[in-house]
Amino acid sequence: MKTYFHYIAIITASLALSGCTTFEDIDNGLSNLHGQHIDALVAKIGYPLSQNEVAGRKLYIWDSRKTASYSLPVTTYNSGNVNTYGAYGNTYGTYSGSTTSYVPQVTTYYCTITVEVNAYETIVAAQYNGNIGGCEPYAKAFREE
Repeated sequence: MKTYFHYIAIITASLALSGCTTFEDIDNGLSNLHGQHIDALVAKIGYPLSQNEVAGRKLYIWDSRKTASYSLPVTTYNSGNVNTYGAYGNTYGTYSGSTTSYVPQVTTYYCTITVEVNAYETIVAAQYNGNIGGCEPYAKAFREE
């Protein structure tokens, strides 16, 4: 149970450190650029990773992926009773203590933004997928004016 609370604490801290980023920043940023030339988005978040054509639609794709590792503290609590028998008599006692070890964890932060443009390179649709750690750089770019 303690491990669960430590894990929640790590997640909460990482969200707090992400600069109060929310997916709302990306929603608003993409909505505000709807109807504008693709160059407005490029100026905001940089060049796309790729460009594809699917079902006659031209798509620009931004993709960000990074792997991070960290150590998660895990505390184990121990307690019990001790009974010893020997030549000089019996002894009874209790013990308690704790040990903390650090378990390596690996996580992947990712974000993919796909934007559809028409023949005039005007943004007509957009979608994104990812987690807050991966989308944070894009959200930050949309927050900056």
